[in-house]
Amino acid sequence: MSQKRPAQWLSLLANLGALIGLLLIAAQLRQNRELMRSQVRHDLSMGIVELLNVPAGNAQLASVLRRGELGEPLTADERFQFNVRTNALLRYWEDVHYQYRHGLSDEVEFSAQKEAWGATIRRSVGLAMYWCGVRELYSPEFRAELDALQPPNACNQETGPMAPADLAEFATRYTQAWSSQDPASVAAFFAETGALKINDGEPSVGRAAITATALSFMTALPDMVLVMDSLGRSGERVTYHWTLTGSNTGPGGTGNAVHISGYEEWLFGPDGLIAHSQGHMDEAEYARQLANGATPPP
Repeated sequence: MSQKRPAQWLSLLANLGALIGLLLIAAQLRQNRELMRSQVRHDLSMGIVELLNVPAGNAQLASVLRRGELGEPLTADERFQFNVRTNALLRYWEDVHYQYRHGLSDEVEFSAQKEAWGATIRRSVGLAMYWCGVRELYSPEFRAELDALQPPNACNQETGPMAPADLAEFATRYTQAWSSQDPASVAAFFAETGALKINDGEPSVGRAAITATALSFMTALPDMVLVMDSLGRSGERVTYHWTLTGSNTGPGGTGNAVHISGYEEWLFGPDGLIAHSQGHMDEAEYARQLANGATPPP
């Protein structure tokens, strides 16, 4: 019995030593994991800083990105710039998603990142369109994650463009809204983050800003009536031609008659609403008519 006891103690001590060794290894692994998480977080932060700094120091690229996000027409060279930068952004997002799936990114931080992705892709017409064209080049896991942040069937090519009859009905209601003296009813035809731009002016982005733009016309011309002249479609773009008539009898108005025509180029979002409208009109002629009245027809 006395001979077994030392052996038992030795065995116990050996097991205890092994346990302590395992605990030390586990602690070291946890420390290494935290160091890896910290390094990953730093690298990801530097990645997004670099992506943001490039356009911040390049006015031409910043203009291309802003117009591309709104879905405005770009030249071939500008489209290349926009696509390269957008691809870099999406690859950065994919890397963030990869790090999260492998336990190197915190759940809370990743949720915040994902929320920002959703807000960005829903706001940016150009980004959403680019993603639908290249999504198959990304990992299935990331593809599913980003698709879930968009409206249902956002990239479903089978849905096709709005049917001609539906488009005509949409344009008719849009025309009526402009003649209603209810500016919010005009904004309701735009996506939540949609944009209305007239010539080369700053775009009105969001329904509140579009409401304000419509109100400015309706205030100047309380009896304003809009007539749809024609409606056409080429690929994804719809061209809506209109003629506006009214009297400048609003506050401080001249009382002069206005009769002017123009057109809008629409780009629809996945929700079936206008994501971007590029308006075209002769602003100098509009100002002349406000001051002097429309030229009577021959």
